[in-house]
Amino acid sequence: MTVYRATARHDGKWWSVSFDNLPKGYGGATQGRTWAEAERMAREAVAVLLDIDEDSFELAMRPADPTMASLIVEAERAREEAH
Repeated sequence: MTVYRATARHDGKWWSVSFDNLPKGYGGATQGRTWAEAERMAREAVAVLLDIDEDSFELAMRPADPTMASLIVEAERAREEAH
């Protein structure tokens, strides 16, 4: 399954999301007020831009802030180990 990467930056009340590895010739951005909303909007944006189903790819979204990104990675690892 294809994995599309996105980077989210917190800006005031919004998370702005840019895409890191869309196919050549494609570009876009989206935003959300919460992390969950930004992630949902990013998944929808990739699907619309590429004309594919939202469940046909993986979305790996990380915050631009390195400290916050490492905390998310740690939380995901702990969740996987718990299952």
